[in-house]
Amino acid sequence: MKIEVLKEKENHLLNRKEINFKVVFEGGTPNIKDVRKELVGSLHASDKLTVVDSMMPAFGKKSLKGYAKVYKDEKSMSVEPKFRIKKNFGVKEEPKDATAAAPAAAQAPAPPAPKKEEKK
Repeated sequence: MKIEVLKEKENHLLNRKEINFKVVFEGGTPNIKDVRKELVGSLHASDKLTVVDSMMPAFGKKSLKGYAKVYKDEKSMSVEPKFRIKKNFGVKEEPKDATAAAPAAAQAPAPPAPKKEEKK
């Protein structure tokens, strides 16, 4: 996989760099995590502060164009939507505590089942 930076712009208002890039690859289309890893290496940026926003593969070609953002600090990343953070970093949701859910279910009585009338 080869990454080429097409355009790099400094966004002082949001405290980040915005990068348009092109990826040439062999085989199947790479996933967002692999592209982000290669982009971090080529830009010499922090892994925790780089977010790949979008990737658009070219039809019938082994290339794609993408858009990424490299933030200055973690506080500046708060403008990123949660779904994009999850997609880039694989943040897992915390499992619900089974013991906390059990007492709530035990307190609420189950509604009675409706009885069917027999025909005579």
